[in-house]
Amino acid sequence: MLIMKVSSTYLTMPTLDDTLMSKWNSKSGLQLPGAEVKTVYKAAMQFRIASAAKACSDFLVANLSPSNCLEIRWCAGDNDQLKTQIDAYIQKHVADVINSNKLSVLPRILIEIVGADETILGNKIDAHIFHLVFNWAKNMLAQARGSFNYLTEQTHMLYLNNNQTLQDCGFLDDSSLEEDDMIKDYKLLSKKKQLANCKNKMDASNFSPNQLRKLASGDCEWIQSEHEWSLLASYQSAERTSVGITIMNGSLSIVTLHLRPCPPHSPSSTVSDPESPTNVPSTDVSRPGSIERNVSLTLLAQMSTARCSFGLAILNKNLVAVGGYERGECLRSAEMFNIQDNVWTSLPPMKVARGRVAVAVLNNKLYACGGSDGHHELRSVECYDTETNKWSFVADMQTERSCPGVVALNNKIYCIGGCTGQRCIADCEAYDPVTNKWHSIALLNEGHFQAALCTYDGKIFAIGGSSSWNCLNSVNVYDPNTDVWQTYSCLNTPRRGAGADIIEGKIMVVGGSDGTRSLRSTEVYDKENDSWSLGPQLGMDRANVSVVTLGNKLFAVGGFSGKKFLDSLEYFNPLSEEWCCYSPVENIFQLSSNAEESNKDHNEVTDLSKKARKSHSKAQNNNIPLNNCANGII
Repeated sequence: MLIMKVSSTYLTMPTLDDTLMSKWNSKSGLQLPGAEVKTVYKAAMQFRIASAAKACSDFLVANLSPSNCLEIRWCAGDNDQLKTQIDAYIQKHVADVINSNKLSVLPRILIEIVGADETILGNKIDAHIFHLVFNWAKNMLAQARGSFNYLTEQTHMLYLNNNQTLQDCGFLDDSSLEEDDMIKDYKLLSKKKQLANCKNKMDASNFSPNQLRKLASGDCEWIQSEHEWSLLASYQSAERTSVGITIMNGSLSIVTLHLRPCPPHSPSSTVSDPESPTNVPSTDVSRPGSIERNVSLTLLAQMSTARCSFGLAILNKNLVAVGGYERGECLRSAEMFNIQDNVWTSLPPMKVARGRVAVAVLNNKLYACGGSDGHHELRSVECYDTETNKWSFVADMQTERSCPGVVALNNKIYCIGGCTGQRCIADCEAYDPVTNKWHSIALLNEGHFQAALCTYDGKIFAIGGSSSWNCLNSVNVYDPNTDVWQTYSCLNTPRRGAGADIIEGKIMVVGGSDGTRSLRSTEVYDKENDSWSLGPQLGMDRANVSVVTLGNKLFAVGGFSGKKFLDSLEYFNPLSEEWCCYSPVENIFQLSSNAEESNKDHNEVTDLSKKARKSHSKAQNNNIPLNNCANGII
């Protein structure tokens, strides 16, 4: 029995029947049998009566059981606190919930995943793999063939691509895995089912997930999010098999995932798996290991805080992120990322908060130059010494500046451009750590800030940036031997707040903003032709991003997506010519073939043009503007 007093004001709730209303007393509240609490909870949520909703939700949580928890979860609506409590209960009692008779009415989705290396995954299926399935299911539902019936009517064999996406094996190109009989068998079965059930599929195309049988009563249907995708709980039911209680597109569903082992290299081995939901037999004892993949399903660890317009550099084969800002707050903090352990650890904070800062490493010391403390542009410079694990001030720059570009070259630190207030700075200067002094060098042809800087062929490239309110696609190159700036071929797209570094002997410019939106596009510089072509796109839009090469990977870290500040990172893999947000399996330093020395010399020229041409064509099809050498906002 729940006894509840909402307020002293009499309130008519049309969703409550007369029997319940007759029990209402404006002074003593409403006395209800437990079976009626969900109905009152619904009304309280609808009329936004917080005290009533809280009393109901507390009662529901206190009386959770394996047989009613899913029904109550379905009715939770947008009450995040209630959903969190119920989800915790479901996870704790997942085996009892799975065995409940109530689950027999739920749709069941059977998934078999091919292409994951067991040496990486072991026998455990973690929550992340379920979310990969969610992404695949979303794509299926978005396509013409993708009614919810499509997900439940057969077992789906999904191939794990190197970019950690799942693809139905029935739709793989024949040439990609044409020698693998397991894929062949599934394709053959899929085609037969498509022919046999063609009419049924057409009839089911108008079938809505809302028409599926639900545990909850109909009067709770309005409160459930139509597009929720959640893994409520999962447990390992057998070796390489997990069962998950999920909400997919707003519908409660049971998803069974099975990892089919990759075929061994032994020519006498087979991949028949008795635990597989399909259990497609294999009679070919000479099956090659064509689907073996060395794939990690571990996401790259996120920074401790989102960072935008921050410094990023390499120290002792680790990424070091320094300063920046989040939601307007300038940061003092610094942290270091160990790629092999996939862990960020805190470093001592700087002496001064520095948003819009730039950094460079010289002689195993990191220099943070200028920036803004949130009130004023800075001319001060701090140096982090790895031996003492401390920050110390060095000589101030001649000019205070935020959003500068900073690089190390020829045993000096160069600080290029920047801004103070609304004024763009053309002044440039260089720091000599031996004398602890800054001296002026040649002015930029035009003052700018938020340019992407890198060193290439012994020169400093200042790419894009902003001049007052205009995004630039210009490329200015400084030769320290002649103390002269030259103009090189322009970018295809104006961009400010981009990042740049060298990968496979070529400059790649990454992300930024065109003045109207954050970008995920990249551009690759062809030294021989002095031209830029579009490269592989980032996984997400990133403006004010920081970019650096570590080993044989180019990392893009943090930034602003256009909607939120980012704490995530991803890297470009030149072998697959794709961006990835998963921890690499191989030792990126062993495979880099002295990549750090190569990036210093920048004499190696390898061909990224194939992927660039594909992306360039794709960009043209998507109407991505390709501008001439002119400044302005798209």
